[in-house]
Amino acid sequence: MIDAQSRLAELFDTLPDMTIGSGTFDVRFDWGTQKDLNKWLKLNRNNNKYPLIWLLTPVSDTGDEDTIQGDYTLILATLNKDVDMGNRERSRRSFTLVLNPLYNNVIKALEKGSSIDFIGEQTKTNFYNYSEDDESHEFTEIWDVIKLELSIGINKNCLKNINYG
Repeated sequence: MIDAQSRLAELFDTLPDMTIGSGTFDVRFDWGTQKDLNKWLKLNRNNNKYPLIWLLTPVSDTGDEDTIQGDYTLILATLNKDVDMGNRERSRRSFTLVLNPLYNNVIKALEKGSSIDFIGEQTKTNFYNYSEDDESHEFTEIWDVIKLELSIGINKNCLKNINYG
C-alpha cells in the first residue's frame, strides 16, 4: 500500500526555496501528532525550520497498492516572534509575505505533480498566533498558520516537473 507521508514528502521536496526579507529558506515538511511536533520543534530549536508544512497524524486512508484516499490536515506555519504585533500587521508580515505564497505553491504542487487527485472540498483557515488549545498554547513558539484540510487520492505515478514560476 502507498505511504501517504512518503508521497507527500516526495512532492513537497519539489517546492522552491522562499525568499523572506533578505534571506532564502528551504520549506520544511514533516509529520506527526501535536506531541511529535513539539518534540520536533525542540530538537530543531537552533535550525532554520520555517516555513514549515506539518502533516497532522494519525492519518487514515483506504485503497490498494496503486491508489489510496483519505482526509489529511496540513499546517503551514511561520514563526512570528513579536508577541505585541496586531493581526493587521501579522496579516501583512506572515500571511502576505510568507504563508499565502507557500499555500499557493502547495496547491500548485498538489494539482500539477501527477500523484494527487482532489476528491472533495478543501478548507483553508487562517490562524493568528496559532494553537490547537487556545488556553494553554501548547506549541512552544509563536506561529501564524494556514490550516489546510484536504480530501485527496494519492497514486504511484511518477512526479512531473512542476513550474512554480
